[in-house]
Formats: sequence, structure tokens, C-alpha cells
Amino acid sequence: MKYVVRDTYFDAFKGLMILSVINIHTVYWSLKPHTPDILREMAYFVDIPIFFFISGYFARYSTFLSSAGQSLRHLVRLYLRYLVITILVAAGTTLWVYFFRDRVPDGLPASLLSMFTLQLSGELWGYFKGYYGNLWYLHTYFPMLLLVPVIIGSPFFPRFKYSVLFLLFILYFLMTYQHKGHVFLLRSWGDIFFYCCFFVLGTIYRIKEEGLSARLVLFSFVVNCLVAGFIYQLDGGELRLSRYKFPPSMEWLVYSLLLVHVFALIRPYWNKTIRSRISRIAPGLEWIGNNSFTVYLLQGLVCSIPFLFAARLAEAVQSILLLYVIVFSFNVSVSVALSIIYTICENYLRNSYTRMRNNQTSGQ
Repeated sequence: MKYVVRDTYFDAFKGLMILSVINIHTVYWSLKPHTPDILREMAYFVDIPIFFFISGYFARYSTFLSSAGQSLRHLVRLYLRYLVITILVAAGTTLWVYFFRDRVPDGLPASLLSMFTLQLSGELWGYFKGYYGNLWYLHTYFPMLLLVPVIIGSPFFPRFKYSVLFLLFILYFLMTYQHKGHVFLLRSWGDIFFYCCFFVLGTIYRIKEEGLSARLVLFSFVVNCLVAGFIYQLDGGELRLSRYKFPPSMEWLVYSLLLVHVFALIRPYWNKTIRSRISRIAPGLEWIGNNSFTVYLLQGLVCSIPFLFAARLAEAVQSILLLYVIVFSFNVSVSVALSIIYTICENYLRNSYTRMRNNQTSGQ
């Protein structure tokens, strides 16, 4: 199978999507009592499904063993990073409670053990609830990685790719609307099959990309917009994305596909014109996208912090727009700063370990 070289478009787009996630968590967590409903509903137009689509684009589909190896390595790497960051968050939260509340969180040992199952529990995780709430993505993505080899790890997948996508859609529909109690590891089957649809759609896009007509994508996008507009009218001229997301409904599927179309429509123009026009911010977006998992985890913690002072800040500035700008800027800058520090430390430790191994090997 021919390997695909990751170009800057994917990292830049993921960087923008992470900023959108921070925006969502700003209006929902940091400033929920201070922002209008319409702002929160519109924020969901740019959300998580696109990450599954991009992950599917880079998935190996030639053989079961190749696909399983890639998925397992990816799962272990992300899980270990999650553990390290969560341990750091737990240590920082414990110190914060000790110095500012003059005590240790109740049930600390049990709270620490809950990290390994991703089901964080206890008082420790109640102070910055956004971090645990942020983990729903991992609860869905990790089990999905275990299914990837079965779904696309076959030499027959390119021939039957649309049948696989249709089967996943049917399974999503049945599990969501008929068997809501059925769960797989950490997440309901319906949620996993829903996001598997986006994952497989990304793999199909990779297979068909070279021969994909821009007019066909544009036509599909127009149809998608018309269907979304029809849903909007049925809802009485009201956006209800937040209600459609958990669990993911058919309406959420339609709204989420809009961003997939935007991704495909912009891609041909990125290297030609767009990147040069935003050359000042492009490297920053690409860095955020390249380290999106780290930024995603840390922003869950950071976006919980403004809740401690948002009310007093709102009284001081007396402007919703200015309040949003201040808090959003805080969430982005602190999340990125912490991610840079973490990445530098991680790279330093990895390089030090590599040098030590090389020295041991040369010494023998």
C-alpha cells in the first residue's frame, strides 16, 4: 500500500478545530451563565466529528495485521499520554486544594485509581469538572480504535467500502434508537458506530480523493445545506445542536457533515493560495494541530478555571463581548502555553532516553 505523506493542511485544519473546541468549552463551561443560547448552539457547527474523519483518512486498510498494528500503537501512545497528563492534573489539583482549602481531597487513593479506567470519580475531579467532561471523546475514540481492524483491515475493503459505510450507519441507527442500553467498554454502541461512520468516510475520501470532482463535492454540500435548512425549519426556526449531540442523532449527523464538506472544498486551495495568505498564523495552527491531543486534554482543565472568577469579571467589564474575548484569550493562551511546556519536557525525556540507549548499545 502507498503511504500518504501528511501535509500541512491537516495539521492547520485540526489546529483550527482545537480552537473551535476551546470556543465551545468557553461558552459552555467558562461563561455558560453569561452567553446567549444562540452563541452556544452555533458553536457546535464546528465540532469533534471532523477529527474522526481525519483519523480515518490516515488509517491503513491493506491488511488486518497492518491496520491492527497501527490502531494498537496509536491506542497505547494516546493512553499513556492521557495517563501522564492526568497524573500531572491530579498532582496540581491536590496541591491547589491543600494550599487554598487547607486539606487533602477526600477519597484521594480511589480518585487516583479511577484514572486508569478513564472513569474519573471522587472529590478530586469535582473541582475542575471540565477535564473529566472532556474525556467523552476518549471514551468513544479508544473503543473505536479496537474496531478499526475489523472494519477496514481487509483487502476487500476498497471494493466494498460503501457497503461497509452503509452497514455502520444501519448499526448506528439500530443501536441508538432501538438498543440504548447496550454498551461497549466505555461508550454506548450507538455512539461508537456513529463516529465510525465519519472514520470510514475519511478512509473512503482518501481512496477517491484524486478522482473526486470539485463540482460533485459542491453539489453534495448544497444538498447537505438544504437538508440542514429543512431540519431547521422543522425545529421552528431554532438551532438545537446541543440537544442532538448526546446521544448523536440523525439531525446531528446532517449538521456535522457540513464541516466535512467544507474540509473537502478548501483542501485543493490550501497549498496553492490560502497558506501563503495566512503565513503569519499558519505555523502556529499547524503546531496546535500536530499536538492536538495534548492541547485537547489540557484545554479541558484550563477552560474550567475561569468559572472561578467569571462572575466577578463580568461585573467589572459589563460587556458580554469583552468578557468573551478576555476569557477565550485566557483559555487559548494558557492551554497552548501548557502544551508547549509539556511537549518540550516530553521531547527532552524521549531524546535523553534515546541517547542513553544508544550509549549503552555502543558501549557493548
